[in-house]
Amino acid sequence: MNADPSGLDTINFNRNVTTFNPGGGRRSTGTSSFNIGITRSSGGDVFMYNFTSTVINSNGGSSTTTTSTVLHPENRESAAGMTYGKDLYLDGLITSSRKNYDWESIGKMMNADKSFASYMVGRNANAADWMQKSGSFELMEGLMPTMVQSGFGAYAGVAFSTSGKFLAGYGND
Repeated sequence: MNADPSGLDTINFNRNVTTFNPGGGRRSTGTSSFNIGITRSSGGDVFMYNFTSTVINSNGGSSTTTTSTVLHPENRESAAGMTYGKDLYLDGLITSSRKNYDWESIGKMMNADKSFASYMVGRNANAADWMQKSGSFELMEGLMPTMVQSGFGAYAGVAFSTSGKFLAGYGND
């Protein structure tokens, strides 16, 4: 990662999903990948969640859709939906799925990738708090009889990677 000491970077969280629809009533298959890219830019730090979906049909035709969403981790209530978690009620007996707050999603990425965590803690006064509090959410979700879901995957088993190293297992690669 190329750190920009002036603190003026664009931090891109990139998710790519490819789905193959074989037709004939057969089940669709696909792949998913995720990476974090940092680009020097002018102005304040910008956090972007970029999602690209490619669907390939049995006749060889394909369509690709890309959406980009600005994350606002400094706004404690902003929840763009890069990752998902659970709200727990009655000691975890009742749960509901929810979008994680943007700071919580970034904290999860920091917990999964220690080099990204170092980069963020070195440049953002709130980053250590995001990482610690998102870890507390994960711990609570893990202790309760619920399944924690990552918003990264239409496919179970997604692998997260920056610089080619395995980060966490929330979907498939």
